Amino acid sequence: MRRWLAAVGAVGLATLAPAADPADELARRLGAPDHTAREAATRQLDALGPAAIPALEAAARSSNPEVVRRAAPILARARRTADSATRLRAAPVRLDYRNVPLTAAVADLSARTGIDLRLDPAGVADMDRPVTCATPDLPPWEAVAAFARAARLKEVVTPDIELPPPPVQKHRSYFAPPPPVAAAEVPVRFIDGTADLPAARAGAVRVVALPPSFPGGRLDGQRTLYLDVTPLPGLKWEGVTDVRLGRVTDDTGRVGSRGHDPVPPAPLLLVESGLLGALAPQPPAGAPVLLAPLEPVEVLPPTARPNPRVVAVPVRPGSAAARVLTVLEGEVHGEVIAVDQELAELAGVQPDRTAAGDGGRLSVIEVESVAAGVRVAVEVEVPSPWVRLRRRQPVGPIWPDVAAPVGAGYAVRAFDAAGREIRATTRPTPAVSDDGAVKSLTWTLSYPEPPARLVATGPRVVPVILPFKLANVPLP
Repeated sequence: MRRWLAAVGAVGLATLAPAADPADELARRLGAPDHTAREAATRQLDALGPAAIPALEAAARSSNPEVVRRAAPILARARRTADSATRLRAAPVRLDYRNVPLTAAVADLSARTGIDLRLDPAGVADMDRPVTCATPDLPPWEAVAAFARAARLKEVVTPDIELPPPPVQKHRSYFAPPPPVAAAEVPVRFIDGTADLPAARAGAVRVVALPPSFPGGRLDGQRTLYLDVTPLPGLKWEGVTDVRLGRVTDDTGRVGSRGHDPVPPAPLLLVESGLLGALAPQPPAGAPVLLAPLEPVEVLPPTARPNPRVVAVPVRPGSAAARVLTVLEGEVHGEVIAVDQELAELAGVQPDRTAAGDGGRLSVIEVESVAAGVRVAVEVEVPSPWVRLRRRQPVGPIWPDVAAPVGAGYAVRAFDAAGREIRATTRPTPAVSDDGAVKSLTWTLSYPEPPARLVATGPRVVPVILPFKLANVPLP
């Protein structure tokens, strides 16, 4: 009887004991003697993503160098994925339109989501037809898609966007191109029709597979898919840096992969004969050269620009006969501007002390004792916004304009030895210099006591990862 009770008690305790975390076991296998087991554990931990962070943090403190070597990059990636999910989270929207005129419903939905939604007068027969659409709480992009289905609308996406005409200039030999257009600034246009495209719309950035009729092509056995990657306007989205495909399966059951980006053609150089031709730099080998007489050349401003929402993704299906990708899974890697970020930290406030961080460099130029405390001259160096703007607008003037004030959003905070913040008794405007590569901001700040630590804060470009999974994507 006692043995039976003991057995029952053991079963009860086993039932109450928490289940072992599979990530812990996988983390232990990172140091397994068998190479195949270590590789399998690495892949499975990477697939778990942020759920494996506690196990990976413990593995990163292991005394086994092999475990630390494998755990560190997976942990960094998992943390970035978790941070991205937080930054790309969007507040839900609930729709309740009951026989509301179409124009009024579109205006209300645009105001509530912040998305620039527009009806194309040439493509919508009845702009004021009644619309009924009631939904539970949905992410904004899901709500827009639900509204479009209820209103019998489909979105129109074009490869290029029209640019406004530039102001009339006296000398037409030079023009200042318009500033780059952000993806969130391109309106979402609707016409009559239905189109349920494969899409991922759960967060602040949507990923839509554009139809095969979108301008595409085939090259070396691969196809070019076009994705519409559109952020919500308030996200401060900088753009897409890469699209990585993890799982590609076509309708023949074969596994495909991401293709290679086509090599751009060599630029056509216009070399003027005469004095300018003699002074012109030599073209690269193999580049075509067009000789032109020495005479004034009229430079015409562009009338259109590639749509920043559209991203070309080369895909190599597993079979040349494939017509549909049953599974297209991957990640969109992008960048956002995060405000009030820690750029650099400096412990010990002494002259000629410098510390570099992820977002910039903080230096103490001078420390002077005064009757009311201490005066500290500091300098913060950060990447110039010219560099970021040039990457978004590669074709343009040598020194493009920046709309935002160059010193906006930057500050230096001071703390004492106990970690309490010391407020500066003066709030001067920083002196700013910018050489096109580095922006330097200099302050002279007064404090009632010598700070033990200084922290530079300001906006910083942060990489984000957006996982997506699309089904039944037609191939061009």
